[in-house]
Amino acid sequence: MNEHLDAGLISQSSSAALAIALVLREAFSLTIELILDTVAKSHCRQWELVRIAA
Repeated sequence: MNEHLDAGLISQSSSAALAIALVLREAFSLTIELILDTVAKSHCRQWELVRIAA
């Protein structure tokens, strides 16, 4: 981040911190979404197996 500030690519450090926070938030959100999707698909398959066996 310091390199970007020194080069003048980012005019304010608060903008850089906000950008980093948003990227981290989106990465965390994507991770949670993938985990929840995997769990939902697993439960759906389990339900189908129970329904077929009955």
